[in-house]
Amino acid sequence: MTTAVRSGGLNFHDPADEDGSVTIGYGLVPSARGRGYASKALRALLAFAREIGITCVKGDADHDNAASQHVMTAAGMHVVAEDERVRSYETAWSDTPPGVGPGQ
Repeated sequence: MTTAVRSGGLNFHDPADEDGSVTIGYGLVPSARGRGYASKALRALLAFAREIGITCVKGDADHDNAASQHVMTAAGMHVVAEDERVRSYETAWSDTPPGVGPGQ
């Protein structure tokens, strides 16, 4: 018998909106943190998003969540806004090929 070990997850919160934007969420169990897994997974998800025609990937992290901020920065996302609670990040592409995109 094989036992699966769950270390965490990463996904889009919802399907892309009418502008082709998605919001991501992720989390790791404490024993898997600090090993680069989240950044590597997020880079792969960003590449997949671009490949399927997503135009913008968004995410946010509380100000006191330096680890999550580092994950998004390490994956190539940029700070675009912040308020008293969160810092918002995104990656956007303007070179999506014609006829490729959410719902296409």
